[in-house]
Parts: sequence; C-alpha cells; structure tokens
Amino acid sequence: MNSKGKKERWGVPNMHYHAGMPAGENTLNAYCSRALLRTWTQHGGYETSQFMENYLKLMTTDSHPDTYAESYHREFFKNYKAGRDPLACAGVTHDTPSIGGLVTLGPLAILELIRGTPIADVKAKCRRHLALTHPDPLLSNVSDSYVDLLSYALNSQKGDPSKPAIAKAAQVVDKNLDEKAFAILAGKPDREVVGRYFSPACYIDGSWPSLLFFAYKYNEAGTF
Repeated sequence: MNSKGKKERWGVPNMHYHAGMPAGENTLNAYCSRALLRTWTQHGGYETSQFMENYLKLMTTDSHPDTYAESYHREFFKNYKAGRDPLACAGVTHDTPSIGGLVTLGPLAILELIRGTPIADVKAKCRRHLALTHPDPLLSNVSDSYVDLLSYALNSQKGDPSKPAIAKAAQVVDKNLDEKAFAILAGKPDREVVGRYFSPACYIDGSWPSLLFFAYKYNEAGTF
C-alpha cells in the first residue's frame, strides 16, 4: 500500500487522522468510491475484477492525499503481499463492521437502481462488493437496509413510508429501536443523542443508528 509522503505522520501523538489534507479534500474512502465510479464509466457497469483493478491502482500509486487508511486496507494488503488472489484478500479486523464499508455502496446501489436492476439483485451485488473488503454478516445486513432506504428515497414520489423505513433500518443493529423510540429521541439535543445514546465512532452499532437518527429527525419534507 502506497505511503509516499505520508509515513512521517504515522504514529505521532495527537496527529490528526487526515493531517496535511486541504480543507474540503476527499478522504481515501471517497477516492475508493471514485474508483468504483471509474469502473462503471469505463465498462458501462460494475464488474468485480475491474473494480479491483482500479482499487489496486489507487492504493499502490501516489494518487490520493489522505494520511489515514482504515484497518481494512491494511489487512487487505497484508494478505495481498502474502500472495493471495486480490479477490480473496479481505480480512477481519477490530473495526470490520464499520460505516466506512458503506461509502462505496451508495453510488453502486444508486446506479443499479436507476438502471432498473431488481432490488434483490442490487442487494446481492452490494453484498458481493462489500465482501471484497468488509467480510462481516452484520454489515451485510446493514447493506441490505441501506439499499432499501436508497430505493425509498429514489421513489419517494410514490409515497413510500420513509420515516417508518428509517426506524426499521435501525433495528438491524438494535432491536430496541423503532419509530416511537426515534420520535422520543428527536425531541432531545443532537449532541445528547449522539454521545449518550449512540456512539459517534465509526463502529456500525453506533454509527448506523446515529445516521438514521439524523435522517429521521430532519426528514421534514417527507423524504431524506
């Protein structure tokens, strides 16, 4: 994995995760999304091996400005260096079930849904893509809910029940959450909800409900 111009910032106390990046610059996860979009535009659709080719190129050349690489990148390239097939380099780390795994799923799901791909097939394709870097069953279930929410959003003119859908999606990681619970939390200050009730960290059991809480609370127009 390329570290050109960045290694001196690693392991330094109190160093910001994204040190040296200009304001507004994309993080590495966003560059991975660009690699996925590049695959789509180059080949007229998504194909696993073609995405992997673009991902490897991104990660082994000096083509992104980020200092921080999540643990899934590090685990992937540890296995890649050991000689594994790149399509089988994903490994489990302390934060595999992390919201970072959803970043590349958004554009993939939206492009497939707009194309008219059946939602079950979109979910299956997103799960396969996720498994390239984030092999985790809970995160796979979240992926399915994420696709559902994106479908609701794209078809909101049809009257899809977006608020109930948002609350239902939270139950993937916490069975105690429902629309009543979200309605109660919506009356509390945001900083109290995210911090006291939900974790602000990237781990999916806190970050997914936090994301959905904001989508629910600020869904004033009936869509999100």
